[in-house]
Amino acid sequence: MALQSWIKPPSGIIKINTDAHIHEGIKVGLGVVCRDNEGRIQVIATKVIEPTNVEVGKAEATRYGLQLARRLGFESIILEGDATNVVNAIKSHQFGFAPVSVIYFNMA
Repeated sequence: MALQSWIKPPSGIIKINTDAHIHEGIKVGLGVVCRDNEGRIQVIATKVIEPTNVEVGKAEATRYGLQLARRLGFESIILEGDATNVVNAIKSHQFGFAPVSVIYFNMA
């Protein structure tokens, strides 16, 4: 597996990286890192939520990142995460009937 390096966002844009770590049946840790175009960390935030599955955890981390950006007044952002299904659902605006769809709907 090749490691990919982090790419700085364009000037005036904040890049928000999100992730979730699942401790099966115990807890889910959400993490958010916001960096500017020089790669300087602007904000780091973590949060623990109730146990859930991987997809819901990744969606919750994404929502947490977006909520944080909104609260801090970041207007131009790039959102980055490693959950392709979450990214594709947000981009397509096509949400289903699964419980995780409620999270996607609230991000749109």
